[in-house]
Amino acid sequence: MDDVRGLEIEKFKPLGVLLDKIHDKISEFEGQNIIMDTFVATKWCAEHQLVQQAFTLLQENMLTAVCLANGLDPHDKEKRNMVSSCINIVSKKIDQSQWHVGSKEPTESQRKEMEGIVSFLEQYVEHIKKLDLINQRRNNINHAEMAHKEDIHYDQLSKELTDLIDNLAPFFDEMNVLARQKL
Repeated sequence: MDDVRGLEIEKFKPLGVLLDKIHDKISEFEGQNIIMDTFVATKWCAEHQLVQQAFTLLQENMLTAVCLANGLDPHDKEKRNMVSSCINIVSKKIDQSQWHVGSKEPTESQRKEMEGIVSFLEQYVEHIKKLDLINQRRNNINHAEMAHKEDIHYDQLSKELTDLIDNLAPFFDEMNVLARQKL
């Protein structure tokens, strides 16, 4: 895009303004940072009234960020499910005797790994608890308010989304720093 913007050919001049606007919109994306790029995409969706997409990105990015901050592959379904279970454990204060990964009891090695992740997450409990609201809102939108009998108007969803994004920005910044240290 920079090559085209730099062209001094008369017929490309009208594109200059358009290319500048496009550049301004995408300049926050690093292209190499999954946590912060997804967070930027979440904000972009919220700013463009793509509320369902923003809630989905926010939810998935929390799992991704925790995976990466703990040195886990966020694309490994088993690890991602374990992190999701650990988030649930911390937010709901589930006793260790009741821990599960999905619907299964964890193996001894999984339990040991979960202990480390739970210990890590306990320092972020206020941020982790927000995932419950994100999950509720995402399910409510995706299931046309059939999953929960809540009459939530778009304005309320949009306001909650903006508040969540603002409140979770420091969390994503910190997870990003921790993830980069794991590289």
